[in-house]
Amino acid sequence: MDTIKHQLFSTPPSSLDNLLEQVSREIYDRLKAAIELGKWDDGSRLSPEQLENCMQLLILYEARELPENERTGKKLEKCDDMTVPLTIQSNLTEDQS
Repeated sequence: MDTIKHQLFSTPPSSLDNLLEQVSREIYDRLKAAIELGKWDDGSRLSPEQLENCMQLLILYEARELPENERTGKKLEKCDDMTVPLTIQSNLTEDQS
């Protein structure tokens, strides 16, 4: 956490654009891992406020730097019910039913 904090906030950003310019791919990857695990590299847990801020920064970074198909929350392909047959199997024996 200290490394990310130092890299992003050693000089307070003057704007959102300035903050996003300071986010490298390494910082992005570490933020994403912290969000997924709920804790920083050092093992300390993210507070709810830190989690929210990290998610917002991650989304803003992705909108600026990544193609749409690589972003978090990308739209999933439509599932066509006819292409994947749905079968439900029961594991119950006659004695259990």
